[in-house]
Formats: sequence, structure tokens, C-alpha cells
Amino acid sequence: MLDEEGYFLIEILIGILLLSLIAMIVLPIIYNSNNNFMKTKIKMDMSFLSETIIENLKGYENIDSLEKYILDIKLEQLIDLLNEDGKVIVKLPLNKKNTTDYPYLVTIIKDDIDIRLWKVSVKVEEHDERKEGVNVSYEAYMRKPRKKL
Repeated sequence: MLDEEGYFLIEILIGILLLSLIAMIVLPIIYNSNNNFMKTKIKMDMSFLSETIIENLKGYENIDSLEKYILDIKLEQLIDLLNEDGKVIVKLPLNKKNTTDYPYLVTIIKDDIDIRLWKVSVKVEEHDERKEGVNVSYEAYMRKPRKKL
């Protein structure tokens, strides 16, 4: 007849086996959930940045402060760049040596629709090209801003 200590050892080994099987099933699910959460957070940050840029461009005439910045460029300087005739492409940050301060790269494309109407596209993408291609694009039609006095 088997003694009681042998049964206890087998019960512990079976318990460890079951826990390891559960861990093998649950850990990838937790990892994927965390990964998806981080991607969603990054996309939300990108969306917020692109919407902020478009809203600042639209509301340029109503902004009191001349010290408003979009990444590393003053809003007033950005408007001056975009006021050139035809299609204009501005890639931010302008200072390529200082890109580590900004987690995202921004491309602003302005097309003239009319003398008073612009089509502005803002594309935000991750600075690190090794990551999956997460990017966000927004387009807006806006009235050409007048120069501040």
C-alpha cells in the first residue's frame, strides 16, 4: 500500500501542472491586451495632435498669443510658410537634430482650392520606423487666414 506522503507529492505536482497550463493560456492574452491598449493610446495621442494642429490653423486669427508653438515652430511662422502659393509641404519637427524630444513626425500639406480657401492635410506618424505603421491623417477645408497686424 502507498503511503500518504506520496499522494501529497503527486497532488502538488498536478497542481503546479494545472497552474502552468492556465498561465500558458492567460499570459499571451494579457500581453496582447496590453499591446492593443498601447496602440490605442498612441493613436489617440496622434489624433489629438493632428486635431490640435488643424484647430490652431483654423483659429489663427482669433488667437491672442503670438507665442503659440506647434512642435518646434511658432504658429505665425507656420502660417507664413503655408501662405506660399500652390502646394506646400511642411515636415515637423523642423530641427532634425532634435527629433528625440518629439515622439511623432508631422507632415502638413496645404493645397490652394481658391484664393481664399485651403485644403489642409495633417499626417502624424511615429518617430520610430521599426514599430508597426501606426499613423493618423486628417483633412480639413479652411479659410485662408489673414495676416495679423
